Amino acid sequence: MAMADPKKEIAAGMDEPQNNEPKITEMGYFYLSQQLINISQNVADLRKEISDIRNSIDIRFDSQRKETNDLRNNIDIKFDNQKKEINDLRNNIEVRLDNQRKEINDLKNNIDIRFESQKKEINDLKSSIDARFDNQNKEINVLKNSIDARFDNHKKEIDDLKNNIDIKFDNQRKEMMDLRKDIDQKINDLRDEIKENNRDLIQEMRNLRLWYIGTLITVVLAAAGWFITR
Repeated sequence: MAMADPKKEIAAGMDEPQNNEPKITEMGYFYLSQQLINISQNVADLRKEISDIRNSIDIRFDSQRKETNDLRNNIDIKFDNQKKEINDLRNNIEVRLDNQRKEINDLKNNIDIRFESQKKEINDLKSSIDARFDNQNKEINVLKNSIDARFDNHKKEIDDLKNNIDIKFDNQRKEMMDLRKDIDQKINDLRDEIKENNRDLIQEMRNLRLWYIGTLITVVLAAAGWFITR
């Protein structure tokens, strides 16, 4: 905006009462309004960025929660299958023991009936029964060792799965901490930028005030000279 003609300002000053209060020019008001609009836009952009980051964090938390629920359901299914398998094995063993017990009872009754006349046969049969019991005990021991080995393998798988979950949670926690540090850094940078803009605006206001005061002094001196030369 061009500066006003001093003669016109002197003429206007003679018609209007003099006011020594400093005033902000239209350019100062315009520049101040532009600075305020820029600051408001920066604040709005920051709020939008923070909102987007918050939404992204909520989405990642929901995804992590779904993954954890799926993993928990998978573990429950594995435990249910393992429990069913153990129950089936127990029922099979109980059926076999019941059959064996029935067979022994039938054999005992037969032995009682034929004991007197077939003692040698009973002794041979007893030896055979002992051998069968030994074989049965061996099979039971083998089955027990197999069950223990399977339990150990399942326990190892569960421990490995637990360790994997702990690692994932640690990684997720580290990502959250890094994201929080990044947000804090952006907020601090924006605060520094706002402070710098405020300092520039204050300096501009001071320069405008000095220019206004200098202009006012020039007008007063010109008016005084005019009165003196009149």
